[in-house]
Amino acid sequence: MAEIHVHEGESRVIATMGDSIVVRLVEPGATGYQWTTEIIGSAVVEEFSSVQMPDGVEAAPGRSSDRTVGLRAVTPGTAEVRLALRRVWEDVEPIEQIRFRVDVMDDPGED
Repeated sequence: MAEIHVHEGESRVIATMGDSIVVRLVEPGATGYQWTTEIIGSAVVEEFSSVQMPDGVEAAPGRSSDRTVGLRAVTPGTAEVRLALRRVWEDVEPIEQIRFRVDVMDDPGED
């Protein structure tokens, strides 16, 4: 099992069952905007979403933070991952979106 980091601009990730997929995002402070995750397809599930201050930055009201989204490849197939920066209480388009496809393959070491 590997940990795969998704970089800005990537549109496709290839994973093996059991791999972790990690996405790191900047979340603006004091704006109400948060990253939300939508997964279409059953090949990938969200394991966690956590927020922390960037290294060397003191926590203070209004400061931007880093959001880490962790996904797990659970079954062979394809999933589309959509991350949207939005205010969850507003019914409007997100101000930023990231989309990528995850292709999950069988573990090549298994027979």
